[in-house]
Amino acid sequence: LPRGSVHAGVAVGDGFSHHLTVSTYQKTAWCHLLERTLSSAVERAASSSAEFREGLPLGFLRYMGSWYDCADDVAPNASLLVAGSGEEDRRGGRAAFMRHFKGLLKRLHDFIDVDEACDELGVEFMSSRLPPPAKSSDSKLSSNRASSSSKNPEDTTSDIDLETAVRWIDVSSVRAMLSTDPETSEATVMLFHSCDNNRGGHMSGSAQSASVEEEVGCLRFEAATFLRAVRALLALPEGASMRCGDIPLKSEEDRVALCENLVEAKLLEVVAATSAK
Repeated sequence: LPRGSVHAGVAVGDGFSHHLTVSTYQKTAWCHLLERTLSSAVERAASSSAEFREGLPLGFLRYMGSWYDCADDVAPNASLLVAGSGEEDRRGGRAAFMRHFKGLLKRLHDFIDVDEACDELGVEFMSSRLPPPAKSSDSKLSSNRASSSSKNPEDTTSDIDLETAVRWIDVSSVRAMLSTDPETSEATVMLFHSCDNNRGGHMSGSAQSASVEEEVGCLRFEAATFLRAVRALLALPEGASMRCGDIPLKSEEDRVALCENLVEAKLLEVVAATSAK
């Protein structure tokens, strides 16, 4: 059935039946995007434009509301629906109120940020999706790398150097965003990912107890230094790898550090020399 179709299961005859509905595309309708976008736009408009913070006209309740909206449709004694005198003033006040309201709606377009709302939806999706599936592949550390990490068997970054080739484990599990650091006001690259999500608790409802920011994994990098490098890595074709020394960063230390951070977070994997592309 198309998403949003009203439907019901009806048992055949006098017996009972089970009716199971599985939804695979939740909270991704245009109305959900509009809800987020318009809410944020109103906040921005109110903070930057005094017109949106102006008080409503004094006495607006004497001519606004469903009671006054239907007054003209009830004949011939429609004027009786409006208590007191000054019917023309009320009509004029209502017309001016609606003109001003529609004008604010048109101006609200200047404060809309659709990308911000889509980023919010993307982060929420990352917080609720399954982590990448475990897979066996030829992209693994060679035996000499594993043996050299005997002091810490879980350390997969100790042997990363400029000659190391890396690739994404599952690039679809990564959501890149550009934001601003609230403390330094500097541009920041944010990589939200589902690699740390709890597979056993998927769709269990436990994630509702905490905020999205607390639930989803996130790495942060200074945009001034790492933006170009992260873009280059994300632009890799699926399954392709990149030599650490070829990452577009001025500092060799930064190249190695970036790979180490992404491998440690299980976003990238080290590719054996024989399978590097």
